[in-house]
Amino acid sequence: MDDLTEALKDLKNIHEPAAIPFWPIASGWWLLVVLLVASVIGVYYWKNYRKPPYKKMAQAALKQLHNEYELNGDAKKFIQSLSTLIRRIALAVYGQQVARLTGDKWLKFLDETGNTDAFTAGPGKMLIEAPYQSAPHINVKDLLLITRHWVGSIK
Repeated sequence: MDDLTEALKDLKNIHEPAAIPFWPIASGWWLLVVLLVASVIGVYYWKNYRKPPYKKMAQAALKQLHNEYELNGDAKKFIQSLSTLIRRIALAVYGQQVARLTGDKWLKFLDETGNTDAFTAGPGKMLIEAPYQSAPHINVKDLLLITRHWVGSIK
């Protein structure tokens, strides 16, 4: 029993481990923080910088129309193609309600959806006048400018 008492005297008190520090955090928390930041950046990019596909295609088609006009200089073909392109974009975005619009109602619709008055009171008026002229005199630069603005402003 003496040996047992001697052995018990040699024992030391139980020490609790030190508290787990808050910093540095574990690798799993780092991964969670990185994923959260990446998700926030991804959603921000997706909402603010993603163009709808029709806008990209419309911008490319406008560029192609301009290039074709510079090559052949056919103003009548340019204005007809531009009018057709605008109508196709409007049909894709706003549906069949656009199909029945003609003349001033069509230009007014373009003004309302583009937040401008360049179609009814500016160079856009040529969209309804020039296709029926044998040799129309149009300002291609202004027409392309207001069409790009319209494409950029539609939702």
